[in-house]
Amino acid sequence: VYPAPIRFHNHISAQSIWQMRQEAKGMKSALRGVMIVRDPLEMVASAYCYHHRGAEVGSPLEIGMPQLAPEEGVPEMARR
Repeated sequence: VYPAPIRFHNHISAQSIWQMRQEAKGMKSALRGVMIVRDPLEMVASAYCYHHRGAEVGSPLEIGMPQLAPEEGVPEMARR
């Protein structure tokens, strides 16, 4: 049985990693981690869909997006 505190960090800092390594040493364990990277094109398409439907009113990314078809909106979202 291995002690395994699980944490999720959306934006992790070097200080947080250092602290977790110290905690792992205290448990006589090693720090293990997983990093997930999203496909950049998937992120652009997802952002276009999100802003196209007006999910975040007032966001600078949303300006004009609801009026753009995917052929125009996806490349525009990539530029933004």
